[in-house]
Amino acid sequence: MLHLGYDPEEVAQVQLVGRTTISNWWLRWNANAVEGLANRPKRGRPSKGTTDDWKRLEALLQTDPTGLGDPFTI
Repeated sequence: MLHLGYDPEEVAQVQLVGRTTISNWWLRWNANAVEGLANRPKRGRPSKGTTDDWKRLEALLQTDPTGLGDPFTI
């Protein structure tokens, strides 16, 4: 959106992130194109989740919320 002329604040609102995040993404894009936007390793304590936990979470995220009794679809 930035390369199309949108203001960083507009892009931040559309992407539901802060303006600083948009600026950081833009700098990373300019430095390394798509590769610069790849997720980087996170610092801090490692996750306590097991491989099975992550598989169950992934399956749950693929489930339509209405099938779980929720009134929404997203």
